[in-house]
Amino acid sequence: MHRSARQLPVQHLSVRLPWHDTGWTGAVCKAPSKNSWCMVLKRIREERQDAAEEAMAGRTWSEVGETELPACLTERGAALNAKAYSLRSRHPFADSSAETHGHFAENEFRLPPYSLQTIPFRWTRKEDAQAIADELALPFDLAREPQLAFETVWVNDFVNQQIMLDTFFSALAPEKSLVFLYAKRTPLTDDPRRVLVGVGRIISVMPAQEHAYNDDAAGKLRGLMWERAVSHSIRPDGFNGFILPYQELLALAERDGTIDPSEFVAFAPDEGFEAFSNVAEHVNHDLAIASLLSLADKVRVIAKHISGAWDRHLEWISERLSELWQLRGAFPGLGSALHAFEIRYGTLLAMDLAQRYCVDGRWEEDPWALVSRALEDPTRVLSPQVVSQVQPFDGKRLSALPGERLELLKLLSRFNLTIEQASRFFNTQSRENLTDKEILHNPYRLFETDRHRLEAVTIGTIDRGMFPDNSVREAFPLPEISRLEGDQDPRRIRALAVHVLANAETSGHTLLPVDQVLQGICELELDPPCRPSKDLLPLLDPTMAPEIVDASLSDGMRAWQFGQRRRINDLLRQQVIRRRQGRRHEVTYAWRELVDQSLGAMPEDHNERAVEELARTEKAAALAELYSARFSLLLGPAGTGKTRLLQMLCDLPEVRGDGILLLAPTGKARVQMQRNIEGLKALTIAQFLLPDRFNPETQQYQLSSAPKVESAGTVIIDEASMVTEDMLAAVFDALKGPKRIILVGDHRQLPPIGAGRPLVDLARELRPWDEQREPPFPRVGPGYTELTVHRRQTGKGKAGRDDLLLASWFTDEAPDPGADEIWARMALGQTDGHVEVRCWQTDEELKNQLVEVLVQHVPEIQGPNDERGFGISLGGEGTDQGVFFNATWAERNRIGSASRCENWQLLTPVRSKGHGVEELNRFLHERFRKQALGFAAGRRPRTPRPNGAERIIYGDKVISTTNKKRGVLGGRKELVSNGEIGVVVGQTKFGKAWDGKTPERLDVEFRTQPGNTFVYWPGDFGDDGTVVLELAYALTVHKSQGSQFGRVFVVIPQPCFILGRELIYTALTRQVDRVVLFVQGQPSDIRAYTSSKYSEVARRFTNLFAAPDMLADPSGTFLERRLIHRTARGELVRSISEVVVADALHAEGIDYHYEKGLRGADGVERYPDFTAEDPATGVTVYWEHLGMLSDPTYANRWKKKLEWYKDVMDLEPDGPENKKGERLVTSENRLDGAIDSAKIRQQVREVFDL
Repeated sequence: MHRSARQLPVQHLSVRLPWHDTGWTGAVCKAPSKNSWCMVLKRIREERQDAAEEAMAGRTWSEVGETELPACLTERGAALNAKAYSLRSRHPFADSSAETHGHFAENEFRLPPYSLQTIPFRWTRKEDAQAIADELALPFDLAREPQLAFETVWVNDFVNQQIMLDTFFSALAPEKSLVFLYAKRTPLTDDPRRVLVGVGRIISVMPAQEHAYNDDAAGKLRGLMWERAVSHSIRPDGFNGFILPYQELLALAERDGTIDPSEFVAFAPDEGFEAFSNVAEHVNHDLAIASLLSLADKVRVIAKHISGAWDRHLEWISERLSELWQLRGAFPGLGSALHAFEIRYGTLLAMDLAQRYCVDGRWEEDPWALVSRALEDPTRVLSPQVVSQVQPFDGKRLSALPGERLELLKLLSRFNLTIEQASRFFNTQSRENLTDKEILHNPYRLFETDRHRLEAVTIGTIDRGMFPDNSVREAFPLPEISRLEGDQDPRRIRALAVHVLANAETSGHTLLPVDQVLQGICELELDPPCRPSKDLLPLLDPTMAPEIVDASLSDGMRAWQFGQRRRINDLLRQQVIRRRQGRRHEVTYAWRELVDQSLGAMPEDHNERAVEELARTEKAAALAELYSARFSLLLGPAGTGKTRLLQMLCDLPEVRGDGILLLAPTGKARVQMQRNIEGLKALTIAQFLLPDRFNPETQQYQLSSAPKVESAGTVIIDEASMVTEDMLAAVFDALKGPKRIILVGDHRQLPPIGAGRPLVDLARELRPWDEQREPPFPRVGPGYTELTVHRRQTGKGKAGRDDLLLASWFTDEAPDPGADEIWARMALGQTDGHVEVRCWQTDEELKNQLVEVLVQHVPEIQGPNDERGFGISLGGEGTDQGVFFNATWAERNRIGSASRCENWQLLTPVRSKGHGVEELNRFLHERFRKQALGFAAGRRPRTPRPNGAERIIYGDKVISTTNKKRGVLGGRKELVSNGEIGVVVGQTKFGKAWDGKTPERLDVEFRTQPGNTFVYWPGDFGDDGTVVLELAYALTVHKSQGSQFGRVFVVIPQPCFILGRELIYTALTRQVDRVVLFVQGQPSDIRAYTSSKYSEVARRFTNLFAAPDMLADPSGTFLERRLIHRTARGELVRSISEVVVADALHAEGIDYHYEKGLRGADGVERYPDFTAEDPATGVTVYWEHLGMLSDPTYANRWKKKLEWYKDVMDLEPDGPENKKGERLVTSENRLDGAIDSAKIRQQVREVFDL
């Protein structure tokens, strides 16, 4: 150990592993090319050779040979290898900087059996190393760093390396320190949190190894190898550590589609993200406890599914927890507390005291008494190295501290807080409306009041401080004011309830039944556990406010929600009600004439003219209501003309004269809105709310007492299905007196990511028809307008386009009786060309099908390896010299490549797995950009080298992942929004531009910002997931929301636990021309998702306008009754009319089947609404209920189905039975859209002769 390094107290270690399908045992993956999850690591992505690894799949490393080992060799892919092996490498600067590093020779780094190549990258990064050195008073000196011919962020001086690395490894104590293995990405979940793989003890740490040099190294730069071999205790028998059997669990889920593998995943604690980053890092005792509790929880879950030594693992965890509680002690935050008191050497002082006055983590006396003595007489208490750091006045400041302030400082030291967290709670100016006494009385307030911050204090941090080991509690009891009355103290329960409700809000709920909250508390990973029952409610009730307030479900069952959520709901509800009841804007316009003037002449074709007449009728009614109402909704799917209607409204002199404010929830939606509505500028909601009602650091939308904004007479919020309650309330809170507020969107799309579903709740509250009626035409009423007639996507036939027909099945409305023809046509491959289905079983089949479809449906791509055509399809310009990707050049009338980059798009529900975004992007990248990748990675390329883990190069289609202003060529800065899609158009140095130096920057033009070329640099692409651009050949369905593409290719895997009705509907409404579905299984398999059982919207508990009326289905899923249709027999059907028919059949004792398949002699399968077999007569009745026969498209499809009944089934509607003993019965709504239940009941009696 270097003499200037510092011996640190015992800590633990986290080490990152790549995903490996053989369990890190020193073998090549069984299916290397299918392992996309290890490719998140840049080095593996750059070096992996799929063909070579497939040739040796499943073989052990010893069988393969040292020169052919897989790419995960240097990324700890053999962490559990029972045999020793070697790594050979040369300093990365040896070739690129021969003048300073050319004398560095090849190294051999030997790894013993069951050991880890451990590299603490944070400690070798200059900026971080300097911060660590300042905190620990290390003599790290940047002035010693060698002068290189290029800039580097890494520590290169030999002495600096020794100081930092020796200090890091000094904290790892054999047989005391634990090592936690984790992965960034696995096939078990898309969750971005770190996945715990296993845990064991550290057995040994190998000494540092200096780089090898050539013979001419004398007097030249020296270097220390950063890695050290750390041996661990994890063995297959599991006696001294274990790994979770993730590979076995995946195989189980593969066999049983009802098992969700994400249920088995143990995550590193949320507060420990930094401790589980940078490849290898210290893990303190507090985080180690939290990690072991997480592992123990999942061991118990796994034990219910597969056999294993689970009791042994739990016993081992229990023993380690006992040790950790002792090592943690009562004051893990002592250093942070001292820093909060502005003792700049607080961490160093706390560490020195612990090393001198702790035995196995146990303080020999009160550490605060030691602190006082150390500050008064440091030479008698502290080690010589630390004495020099003490400031004489610090002791006086501490002794002068008022009693309550000193008690707060001591209390803060009991929690594993960061320096910043401790400082903001000790500093009275950084916390509002929270006194020292409040914190002392209820330390859980540290969590409750901090949870909206970027690096918030977590519930686990406070709970572990309140409930350390019993021996620790006895030795250093909490002060009386802070002491809890047991593990079910109301203060603890309220904080845990806050935690459960906060998690529920991230899932979309705005309240939860009390029973569910209490159950959620019982399921938390706590030591000791907290298991409150409803019997405690009388004691809890007086203590819950103001954080949590009472609410209720429709049946009177108690619920809880945040007090702030109630204030948000009250604001929204009052604004909507008052505006709806307010005076309407009066003006005399011939609305239909305005619509006709805007849309031009009517179509000549008779069928098209009939449909266009309906479209214009509803637009005229909607335009009148949008103008007149003070608050209104403009709803409808893509292609129905919402944007065109808004343009008509905005062009009215009375509207434009009062000013118009355009808002959108995302940057991409903002840009689209601004492009589509001429002459107006749009803002994101966040931009509008800055700085008072939106916090960019935490991304929180909030209410404020700041002055309101006099912005415009008309406020329009587009893509409102993506707007949360918080966003909408903040906008209402900010606006001062607009004449009208209009929310625009499609409420059948995916609900927002966050709390609530305000557009859905508003649509239900304002719709101008009741639950006992079918929707009228036009769907216009006070504050409500909905467009239903598609005009952007028009078909040639009378029955409308098949893609729209298919999408209609995935809504909250019943398709017409003839709509079931789409399933038969898809199965037979006889659709109208706007929708196509391809079936696949394996990921390899999917990729092969994808290539075939691209060749078939993207005209520019002429073959399965057509790189040139692929580039042209993305907007590239094909020339004799190759394909060039150009930026927009207005002066020369040159249209940029980005203008065509959204002509086609691949969508999938998930990011990971072989059918996820990451693997499909990699597949397309390597298939259709292979030569370009080779060129960019070659010698002296004329375009930038591959950037980031995804190896982004010139000509790639990319998507922005951040909202941030960036530099544009020319010097200025412009906003780039999350979700904007574009093409890398530079930097290039072709022809005379070549100066011998490879260009470094990436120039990107986004389709939504022609003329702006944004600049990106290699530093924007971190290896730890901190990227600002990603490949965009494939996107998640969520990411595509708000976008339209020419042709869309949608992957639908099964099973897929996030797949739902709204997700499929959203995917099916992204195309302008054509959609191709890649269905795993059979086309009919996706029909199950048309049921409201799979509605994400219906699952949310919200009470914006009414108390939730939730129905629990047998699987435990809750569904809002007002958003579903359920029969007396318990089936979920598609309309109130179907409920009436089903209940009439049931009431008369008729056994029926809902939507049972009926296959005709032609092989076509149709789905009557109801099928009833009369056992008394032997007659089978097919019952079809007819609704909107006034709609030409509806009527045409029913006519076609009726012809099928006549021609194939020999059935006349309401006629006699055919030769097979079958009858066709129809029923209809009344002219006003209502259904007469008494008439239906009478019809049932007549049909069945009852």
